[in-house]
Amino acid sequence: MRKVHQSGSAMRVRVCVTPAALGILGLVLLWEQPVAAYFDPGSGSLIYQALLAGLLGLGFTFRRLIGLFARARGRTAPPPLGPPAPPPDPPHAAP
Repeated sequence: MRKVHQSGSAMRVRVCVTPAALGILGLVLLWEQPVAAYFDPGSGSLIYQALLAGLLGLGFTFRRLIGLFARARGRTAPPPLGPPAPPPDPPHAAP
């Protein structure tokens, strides 16, 4: 269960852990069994790379969806990432 507390201008979310969840976690840890599996360094780095790429992809997708919903509600989208573009050159006067 999540409880939302608002103090001042910041909003905090507190996650309450129930005793049942702690009991299930304890049972899982007590009943561990040996597994005949092997991760070589290549497999570990592949799993790490896939997880990292998935998290970064979710971040970019989430940012794009926020912009889409903001435009649908009539608000401006969040500013783009990166440095601002330089101002255009003024037009040259003819001699």
